[in-house]
Amino acid sequence: MESTMAKRKHKHAKLKPGDLVMIEWHDACCATTAWGSDVDIHPCTSIGFLVKENKKQLVIAHTKAEDGDYAGKFAIPRGFVKEAKIVE
Repeated sequence: MESTMAKRKHKHAKLKPGDLVMIEWHDACCATTAWGSDVDIHPCTSIGFLVKENKKQLVIAHTKAEDGDYAGKFAIPRGFVKEAKIVE
């Protein structure tokens, strides 16, 4: 799969709405018990169509209709994003 990806750092990528992208990011974590629980961030990978990006977030969707509408939108805070790659 790596050979079919165009690696581009999110700070330098020229992403545009409609691009199929793979986002590598770290999710926040919350302890499940009140005392003595260890917590750690979780590395995640999400793939979808870019709906929009701005200084605050990247929004992707799992489905893109022929008319350009999107379903299943998911926002990832910009600060959580490690890397954004366009799937070619």
